[in-house]
Amino acid sequence: MFRKDSGFYSRVDDAIKGNWFMLLFWYVAVNSVSYFMSYSSDILVFKNYFGGINIIDIKDFFFTEFSFDSVSFSIGLITSILGLMLNMEILSFVRTKKFDIKNFGKYLINYPVQIIGVSLILYVVQSLVSYIPIVGFFIDYFIYFAFSYASYLVLVEKEKNPIKVLINSWNHTNGVKGELLSKYIHYFKNGLIGMIVKYTGLIIATLSVSNKLIYMVAVILAMLGFVASIVYKFKNSPYYYLACAMYFKEHMEYKGIRL
Repeated sequence: MFRKDSGFYSRVDDAIKGNWFMLLFWYVAVNSVSYFMSYSSDILVFKNYFGGINIIDIKDFFFTEFSFDSVSFSIGLITSILGLMLNMEILSFVRTKKFDIKNFGKYLINYPVQIIGVSLILYVVQSLVSYIPIVGFFIDYFIYFAFSYASYLVLVEKEKNPIKVLINSWNHTNGVKGELLSKYIHYFKNGLIGMIVKYTGLIIATLSVSNKLIYMVAVILAMLGFVASIVYKFKNSPYYYLACAMYFKEHMEYKGIRL
């Protein structure tokens, strides 16, 4: 069973030297609209809390009302497509040491069915799963890791059927999903702690409306957690996505598959 060796993260550090800002720039560019919408919603939440809330309704933290917004869906799908192509180009960068954003157009011309099909299927499934209270969070991450090889396989295997691409990703990640999770935790553990602090603070504030001191301390704590999660997410995302591509390459070579 394939496992990353003790020097894996050192190799990632070596590979990213001189390329961190470039990878961050394109990561932010691809996700800019999606992040703007997401963080704008978070800022509105904090604005409401600083203005004071009158209704204690804890279920709003755990249940999301189902609704369909065609604009949000389109933006999410486009972001998913661009993200998939960015992963393809990062793998190309790992293989050739060259990053060329113009390859996005070539990928879309050469693999339109695979790219759009895989992105659409995963985006729809993960969007639906997100409406499942609490458990949906864990299912979403399981789906993410199980099919995390899909973007690379579009480039490597030349399989035209997007469903088969996803099946192949599932098969290739058998036995290594824990390894994929460990990489995510390695790079984003501080950001995850920030998110936990954020939601814990908001829940405490929601339950402490009558006590102004506890309420304000909890809201400020939640905001600090929110800021920390953003900082660590942007700081370590280039490392994480480069590590994913490197791990895939080494895993395939271990299995005797030439890239």
